[in-house]
Amino acid sequence: MELINLAAIIMPWLELTLGIFLVFGLWIKTSSVLAGIFTFIFIMLMGSAMARGLNIECGCFSLNPEASLVGWRRIIEDILMLAGFIYLFVTRTSISG
Repeated sequence: MELINLAAIIMPWLELTLGIFLVFGLWIKTSSVLAGIFTFIFIMLMGSAMARGLNIECGCFSLNPEASLVGWRRIIEDILMLAGFIYLFVTRTSISG
């Protein structure tokens, strides 16, 4: 349980940092790989929750709990984000490596 709490505290800040790096073109390959790994894990976790019939909110992009329920819409959004991270990794070079 302690690791879950630690991850809940660290992950948003790590995601924000990766997003800032990507926006400013810093460490694009590394940032896109890490963001892609996190996104893939989130896709798997959402799929697992759906398969088990859990009705949970992911806290994604909305303050409205019903708008952020885990479901196919969230999975498709994450798949599109994952495709974007893969595209960045394959096509871009970064300023700092």
